[in-house]
Formats: sequence, structure tokens, C-alpha cells
Amino acid sequence: MFKSIHPDSERVFHDVEQNTDEWLYLRSGKFNASSITDLLSGKKTKGYNDAIKRVAVERLSNEPVESSFFGNGYTERGHELEPLARKEYEDLTFSVVENGGFVQFTDWVGASPDGIMSDNSGIYGTEFKAPGYSKFLEYLLDPNQLLKDHYKQVQAQIYVCGFEWVDLVAYYPMYKLVKVRVERDDEFMSLIENEIEIAKEKVNELIEIIKTHRTDYEGEK
Repeated sequence: MFKSIHPDSERVFHDVEQNTDEWLYLRSGKFNASSITDLLSGKKTKGYNDAIKRVAVERLSNEPVESSFFGNGYTERGHELEPLARKEYEDLTFSVVENGGFVQFTDWVGASPDGIMSDNSGIYGTEFKAPGYSKFLEYLLDPNQLLKDHYKQVQAQIYVCGFEWVDLVAYYPMYKLVKVRVERDDEFMSLIENEIEIAKEKVNELIEIIKTHRTDYEGEK
């Protein structure tokens, strides 16, 4: 389905269950939509530097730094409510949302969209958020805040997956969905591409430094 719509030979869809060991290995050593968001947040931020360190260590070891997915209360809530949000979204839009799995764009970049939809015209994404009541009411009263809070992440998914657009959805049980359609921002695509190239250089530099401190690389000093 994915490759037939997007002939780009670098972009490959893996129909795997997210947050499994198989999924972790597929995304190991790659910048994903969340870490691309970190790359766009400034080179002096903790998120930026943590993203560089993770990718460097994983590319050097050829395995993920975690053996299973460690989330927090917010991610666990999202995992529990996402199927309900997806079903309500499908009923509302008369769509069929398929598994987001893992999309590998290049050897350095991939993403795990919450869902994928397609037709003869293209391929589209969905991103579901299940915030607490206070944040949800903020989104309900001002959907532009939902867009503001997650714009970078969604544009990163569009960049990686080649989506025409992504429907960004906030869900809270017993309330109407808050839905914002996010279109591709070509200027933002260029910004992402540039930041990834810079980050790749930083990762390679860090890998060379790490090698000098690893006992299994003593012969290369």
C-alpha cells in the first residue's frame, strides 16, 4: 500500500506493532518525529543533546538503548485511549485508519505515525492526543493551541512519511473530538532537512569520541 503510492525507494513501511522490541530495533539509530522536534528546539537544549547521544550510541552498538518501551503517565494514557479516539475519528470522517507501524525514510530517519490512510490521490496521516481534562478543554476552546503545541512533530511526520496532510486529533471521553488538519509546509520541510544534516555530523563526531573510550576499540586509537 505505502510503496505503491510513494515510489520513493528510500521510504519503506514496516507493518509492526508499536512499542514492541521489533519496533524498537527498527527505529534504533534513527531520528524519529519526536527527536526531530528536539532538533528544532535549539542546540543547547537537553532534548537536542539527548537525541544526538541516543542516536550515536545506538548506531555504534547496533541495538536500541532500551529493551522495551518506557513511557510515562501521559504516554500510557495515550496508549489506552488511542483505539477509542481512532474509532470515533473513523465514524466521524467515514475513513479507515490503518496501522501506523514504522516508516523508514532513510538509514537515519524514521517515524511512527498513529495511523495511515490512503486513496488514489495520496497518503495521509493521523496523530491522536489524549490530554488531561484541563489541556483538552484548552484545545476545545481554542483548536489553534492544539496545532501550536504539536506543529513541529506533525510536520516531522509529514516530512518522513510523505503525507499530503495529517489530521491532528485531541480526544477526551464523552466530548467531541478536536480535529485540526495540518497541511505540508514546504519551508518547514527544508528546515527539517537542514537540521538533520547538521545532527548527522554531530552524531558522527560523537561516535568517534566514544570509540576512544570503549575497550573494544582500543586497537583503533
